[in-house]
Amino acid sequence: MSIRAVSPTRLSEFHTYGLRGNAQFVNCDWVLDLPLTPIAALFSVSRGERRGLNALFYPSEGHGIEPDYIRPLAKDPADFVGVVGSASREAFSCSRSEDELRTLGHLGTLNWINHFRTEQNMEKLARSGMRWYEMRSDSLTELVMFINYGERLFVGRLLPAAFVDQRMVRLIPKQDGVDIDLCHALMNSSIGLFLLEGLGFGRGLGALDLNKDRLESYMHMLNPNVVAGHGRDSIVSAFAPLTGRTLLPVADELEQPDRQTFDRVVLAAFGLELSLERVYESLLGLVEIRRTVLD
Repeated sequence: MSIRAVSPTRLSEFHTYGLRGNAQFVNCDWVLDLPLTPIAALFSVSRGERRGLNALFYPSEGHGIEPDYIRPLAKDPADFVGVVGSASREAFSCSRSEDELRTLGHLGTLNWINHFRTEQNMEKLARSGMRWYEMRSDSLTELVMFINYGERLFVGRLLPAAFVDQRMVRLIPKQDGVDIDLCHALMNSSIGLFLLEGLGFGRGLGALDLNKDRLESYMHMLNPNVVAGHGRDSIVSAFAPLTGRTLLPVADELEQPDRQTFDRVVLAAFGLELSLERVYESLLGLVEIRRTVLD
């Protein structure tokens, strides 16, 4: 048995980072000394698409829709073998009017829309400022989180950018100039993974229970604006080997030499006098607590 005492004042400090539940059963005092920033300061955080009629917006093969209106779609974590993945399905995205489609001769798309034209569907799918059959392409995203993590813990990157299903949380840069390469690396560092794991609770079969609001309100990351030049490049370079291989369950992942090298480079780039072993011990302890929760 281990005992950890936390004062109310200290607990209030942890609340800023959403670390008030399982995280308090492991050593997480080191978090309060990190140069962190909310992900919401850099990214708009939102659930994946939920238009209400998957048969229309996620067409099956043989749909006949012109390529102009087909976009990639990621449905679940299975689209990611590693921290970088690609969408395996298709989504229907059309912002043109039916008259425009008729003028362009895009009859396949018109036929697809008409196939679903019923008063019930038109009423159900109506949204202010949008056509009833419309799913806007400006909701494509590269960076995604998940509302239920299993054995693997990571922030995924879709190349190319794609629509994502409602079971994912998309991170879209709020302004030009956000360094996606650096942010993706930092969120997948062991520190980033600890902050992610610490936000949730174990649920059925040991899944990590998260939601969009909790990620938006509390999720933090190492501040990418603190590092520049060589420090930035060293982090991105050390992260590159991880993007080209299979992602492993957390305990196995932390034993990989390229992972350990990457995490040490992150600590060095930020000038952190923090033991990597302490971070790993805290992260593994949290994952173990979560994975012991069974139905």
